[in-house]
Amino acid sequence: MAKGDLLGDPRKVAEELANRESQKTEKVLEEARQHAYKIIEDAYKKALSEGEKRLREEFSKAEEQLKSIVSSLELDLKTIVSSEKSKYVEEVIKEALEKIDELAEEEWYEKYLESILLKLTNENYDKLILKTNKRDKDTVQAIIAKLGLRGLEVSPEPVDILGGVIAEAPDGSVRLDYSLDLLVRMNEYKLMSVASRKLFVE
Repeated sequence: MAKGDLLGDPRKVAEELANRESQKTEKVLEEARQHAYKIIEDAYKKALSEGEKRLREEFSKAEEQLKSIVSSLELDLKTIVSSEKSKYVEEVIKEALEKIDELAEEEWYEKYLESILLKLTNENYDKLILKTNKRDKDTVQAIIAKLGLRGLEVSPEPVDILGGVIAEAPDGSVRLDYSLDLLVRMNEYKLMSVASRKLFVE
């Protein structure tokens, strides 16, 4: 509308001016709204990005902690299983050794005692006192008599051993241990390894 158009009716002039101001106000408000929307959108995107980053970091930490816990549990489980296996193997070996009385009735055991006594006579000691358990005492005396071995004397007092013989000089200066107990101790690791392989299929 030209400037001359405003020189007419005052009412129209007022309405036109009001309309123009309203349009300016709407434009300012729209620009303000768009700016506010932009600020909110940028803030939302930033917050979302930071939230995702923190979430990934927390998830990564939780994943590492879970792996650590699982690894620790697996190690604990292996330790427990290994410990239980060892206990079971030890019990089996102990039970087997407790049945040595049955083995002592077999021919091989008497031959084993004979080999010990013959070895002792070759040690060139004038006299050796032989200590045996109660079960083997008579058997050892019989072997000495049968083979005519000299310089060997069986102690009247039995000792607490699984089997075999412990020989000592009368003055205690010499001690020769041929007991099954020492044999077992010397081969304990090998016995446990064999027993473990037999009992547990890896």
